[in-house]
Amino acid sequence: MTEAQRSTTNAYWPSVFIGAYGGVILQIIAASWGGPIDLSELWLAPVLVLVYGMLAVPFVAFGLVLFGLTVSAVIHRWAQDWWVGPFAALWGGVAGKLMFYGIDHLMFFGYYDLLQISLSDMGIFYGVPTGIAWWVLRRRELACS
Repeated sequence: MTEAQRSTTNAYWPSVFIGAYGGVILQIIAASWGGPIDLSELWLAPVLVLVYGMLAVPFVAFGLVLFGLTVSAVIHRWAQDWWVGPFAALWGGVAGKLMFYGIDHLMFFGYYDLLQISLSDMGIFYGVPTGIAWWVLRRRELACS
């Protein structure tokens, strides 16, 4: 395995898990935003994070392969530049929206609007943490190699 492949592997799975579980946590926060929280149901939050995170992992993994690795290959020479971080967050949000749009139209009822951004935007919840985690972890791996 080459050094580049090893650094990609070392950053890939942690980024996927950070994106999947970070997305679930952001989704729970957004769902309870502004409304009263029933403390008797608070025990359910860790269970929801665990179960929904496990369900999100394959989709986040596929999205990172489809959108993250391809763009990383294109901008590899600038990986250590400061602007790649904000770009990774922005591209993660766009990629998350595209992935959730596909998931919604293939598996659910197709109500997700690609052009609308709202407080409860599922694609952005999963895409932004994944993009930021990928950038941070990949940058660290490249710096160590």
